[in-house]
Amino acid sequence: MSWQLWLARDLVVENVLPWQSGNISLTPGRVAQSMFSLLVDIGTPTKIPKHRGKSPGWEKGKVRTKAPCLFNLLPLEFLSNSLPEIQRWLLLAVLIF
Repeated sequence: MSWQLWLARDLVVENVLPWQSGNISLTPGRVAQSMFSLLVDIGTPTKIPKHRGKSPGWEKGKVRTKAPCLFNLLPLEFLSNSLPEIQRWLLLAVLIF
């Protein structure tokens, strides 16, 4: 970005903050601070975005179903016999939440 600051040095108007003293020669930091006004003057080469209207949303008459519960898909033997008690509780907590 340093070459942009060097090229913009003659184009920007110094934007001095209240606690700063005005300098005759602009430093790269002061040019970067004043760059916003130059970018506002130049504008943008892009076009204004087109409005596309509202999205269609949910189809009318479509049945809304809940996501399947993973707890119901696991066999009860797996939850009761194969794991120690603390691991069963952790697994149940993960599946429920």
